[in-house]
Amino acid sequence: MNTFLAPSTVRPRACAVEIAPDLDWLDRVTGRAAVDPTYREQLLSRPAAALIGESLPVGLFVELGKIRARDLSEYARLAIEIEAAYRQILRAADLDECVDLAVSTGAGLVGAAA
Repeated sequence: MNTFLAPSTVRPRACAVEIAPDLDWLDRVTGRAAVDPTYREQLLSRPAAALIGESLPVGLFVELGKIRARDLSEYARLAIEIEAAYRQILRAADLDECVDLAVSTGAGLVGAAA
């Protein structure tokens, strides 16, 4: 029993919520904010500071940092909209690269790019 309580084996938690790396970033962030009032206040007042530990693309991080929401549901709705727009921009950029590549090589477009 003493081995379980030894200071070298007991890990203090940084926050009251376990961080689950396999969750979608928005599920993780909103879930934490739902049960951690301090984190929720930070997410709503200074979202960029709250998202610092998340692995997000820079462009998406910048846009999410601009969110100004009154409550958690508004934050989640705005974040979903921003992420959807970000993904559309990335897809459009990928298709532009396909078109540029096809033009430079003389190859025809196939699949979704056609």
